[in-house]
Amino acid sequence: MFLIVKLLLLLWLFATRPPVHSVTLELTHLDNDSSSTKLSYFVSSTMSIFDVKDDQEVDMVTFDGFKVWNCTDGAEKLQSAKVIYNEFGARVVLLTTKQKYSKLELYCYLNTLNGWVLLNSVNPFNISLLETDTKSDDNTKGVVTKVDSTSTEVTKDTSTTTGTTPETNTSDSTSSDVGEVRVDLANVPEPPMCRRCSYVVDGILYSIHYFHSGNKYNKLFYEGKMFYQLPKGKQLAGSCIYMRNSKPIFIDLLLSKPEKSNFVYFELTESGFAKISREEFKEKLQKYKTVPTTVDLSKSYSKTYTTNNSTRFNRTRGEGISKVDCMLYTPNDGYVIRKVVDGELSVVESENDILEVRYYNLGGQKLLSMIFQEGPNFQYKYYTYFGDLGKWSASSEYFYYKLIDEYVKSEGKYSIDLKNTLSSKYLLVQKDSFLHQLNFLPNSSSLVNAVYDHGRLIWTARKPNETCIFVWYQFQYNLLYLVSKIDGEHANYYYQKNGHSWTYIVHEEFRRRFSFIFSTNDVLDLKNNLFGFDVKENGNAFTVQPRHFHLIGKVTYGTSVVWSSSSSLKCYSAKIIYDTNATNVYLYLKDYEGNSYTKLYKTLDNDLTKLELSYSETGNLEEVGTLPTSETKVEKSENADEKLDKNKESDTVTVIPKGVDPEEVFDTVENTVVDTANVDKVDTVVDKVDNKVDTSDKVDAAADTADTSDKVDTDTPVTEDSVKTSDESVKQETSYTSFAKKEYDKVVDTWNTFNNVYNPETSDKPEETVKHLGVDPEESLFETDTTHKEAVEKEKSDKKADVEEKELVKEVDEYLGGMLDIQKMKSTKFGDFVDARNHGLNYLLFTPRPGYPVRYLRDGFETIWKSHSKECVALSVFLKDGAPFMLELFVKCSVEVSRHFFQLRHNRWHPVGSHEYDILTNSL
Repeated sequence: MFLIVKLLLLLWLFATRPPVHSVTLELTHLDNDSSSTKLSYFVSSTMSIFDVKDDQEVDMVTFDGFKVWNCTDGAEKLQSAKVIYNEFGARVVLLTTKQKYSKLELYCYLNTLNGWVLLNSVNPFNISLLETDTKSDDNTKGVVTKVDSTSTEVTKDTSTTTGTTPETNTSDSTSSDVGEVRVDLANVPEPPMCRRCSYVVDGILYSIHYFHSGNKYNKLFYEGKMFYQLPKGKQLAGSCIYMRNSKPIFIDLLLSKPEKSNFVYFELTESGFAKISREEFKEKLQKYKTVPTTVDLSKSYSKTYTTNNSTRFNRTRGEGISKVDCMLYTPNDGYVIRKVVDGELSVVESENDILEVRYYNLGGQKLLSMIFQEGPNFQYKYYTYFGDLGKWSASSEYFYYKLIDEYVKSEGKYSIDLKNTLSSKYLLVQKDSFLHQLNFLPNSSSLVNAVYDHGRLIWTARKPNETCIFVWYQFQYNLLYLVSKIDGEHANYYYQKNGHSWTYIVHEEFRRRFSFIFSTNDVLDLKNNLFGFDVKENGNAFTVQPRHFHLIGKVTYGTSVVWSSSSSLKCYSAKIIYDTNATNVYLYLKDYEGNSYTKLYKTLDNDLTKLELSYSETGNLEEVGTLPTSETKVEKSENADEKLDKNKESDTVTVIPKGVDPEEVFDTVENTVVDTANVDKVDTVVDKVDNKVDTSDKVDAAADTADTSDKVDTDTPVTEDSVKTSDESVKQETSYTSFAKKEYDKVVDTWNTFNNVYNPETSDKPEETVKHLGVDPEESLFETDTTHKEAVEKEKSDKKADVEEKELVKEVDEYLGGMLDIQKMKSTKFGDFVDARNHGLNYLLFTPRPGYPVRYLRDGFETIWKSHSKECVALSVFLKDGAPFMLELFVKCSVEVSRHFFQLRHNRWHPVGSHEYDILTNSL
């Protein structure tokens, strides 16, 4: 019963076993069904790895159609294949196979001019191609090798895992022509009796020959001189000549017989090639291998070269022999120096071997001497580092030794140059990039008698035994503090750099400048009762001063920034005066040079959130961090009202197209509601006059500021001088499409004035700049004053109609006072538009160009966001099913940037919070 159950289980396993498919693996196809492929990247090569799937059996491996390997034993299974590429293409193929109940085997194939050749697994520098002599005539007839001048087409058994190749039919006469006894490896026979290939590894040229299995060579020559005779029973299967600098150094021979094969090694000596053992061959070959390496003077350790401290002895002086320490770089075994660098600076690169590099750092003066091998000769070369040029340059031997001698003469005395920020044996340099400062700490045994700045003298010792023991240098403000020591006493020196020269300053001046740089910057918040400051009250005036070693870095009222400091201007105190109608804030400022300034900020409508700059002591003082007035309301001017009444009562007659009521045109804005349909009709008038003029953007800008469903924004400052366009006037306008050019100019000028009135830029101006808009009887043109009228008349007389059309198109299509329609982002000229869908992302990006801030954002006729004090510096529109869904704005106010989020719901844009925005965008 147990046997029956076991048999049924085995039958079930065989029934459920997935079918196995025999396939051919093409190594140039990375995407195939028989294997999983991945790539690995190295410094100078790339490897593609093919892992054969379990349900696939590979019976042949090809590369670009040429066979590399085929399965000759049904029990042998290919597990993986690897192809190694370098700059010349595919070079090596590694195949991993396994037979049942046996170990894994690795086969290495090399790409040669004669195709893919199997490398010997024992010695990777020799190619083992064992050819067996098949006595069967039937088998011989079926396998013929086809050879041409460039490549070899190998048939079924050319390159297999068994290491056998087919026999080529050759006549006895052919064999006798080539020779059966001797062969000169310097002049080997041509195919098919011999095939050859060559490659270079580690500077050694490998010239490999494969001899036909039917050869009878028993005496081997090189350049006419015999060096070896084959033993009886063995056959010459292959040879390899190792060459260095076009000269042979070694030869190895592959001798084969039916049972096994072996290698014989020879070395070139003065008397010719001498036989050596395998161990000697490996040891001597390693010495000839040269891997190019690079010496970096800024590093003291590398596995490719050795670094040692060396000493150069100079001529005898009065006290004996002087010596100079240096660094000596020599290559390790198997490496040769071909390039020398100093960090990121390249010193020299040579095709010849550099046997030795000697490096000196003589108190900041860098010197190099190198020994180059040029064939059998040697050459010395010298290099010097020039700090002002920032590079190494070749120098003469005289100049090289002269610098060393001068250093020896001044041995024991050093100097400090602020340009040299690298530590040395006598000087420790500490750099703090955050504080922008350098600390120079000389060794206690070193005598520093001078301090330089790029070769310009700053300080020198007053007495022979005076030495510098500490230098502090603030390189942002060019402030220097130096401490010297003489006879156990210390002296302090202070210097300030002005232009290219250094000036000595007194201790009090240095203390003031030091305090300006490193004082703590506090924030003065006018809303939080001036907490943390010394406050003195005098009636309605409050004097605010920071604590000791503190300065005022920013003045705010809550989240509104009134003023902020800079690296060259800071606040030392403030004075606040509360009046009945306004609040005055005086800021007492000083710059790094000690110059004093005063700034006065006044409130509008006694609202501390609306402080604006009213006075500055100097006209050239740059206003740092001043917040523009936010939504400033312009008070009505009595003079303007009087002018309005006067103009209404005047006898001036305004020429208006027929059917338009003048009272309706100049009615006040408080009762104004602009009909977008009628505005579109104005657009129709312009289009009918000249179809080339596109005013759609201008109409959209005007229509959005006063939508049919919304009143004019009460936050936008307006005056009684604004213009109302009535339904009746616009309808009457459409009947005059056949007017001459003069009538067209009237429409254009009226349209320009209409846009200027509703432009958010002009509507924010004070009422003194927004004059009463009169009407010229002759030109039907809105004018602000007589001067402007004359300028317009002169301009119209000088320009032709085509110039006016170009100006109108430019005004309409380009920058519209900070307005941006998200439907026209792609065609807008004053910003950069990016469609991220081209990169697989679902959003659109828009960035305004400098000088074109966006303060008014809309979607068609809908206003999304608008501000007079803030500007949008970037925006992104997220798309869902190709339509806008979410909107993100980056809004800048003073020096701070905040994010605003909007969502499109029920065809309207609604603001949302950042958390809700993140949830919605992540869902996309």
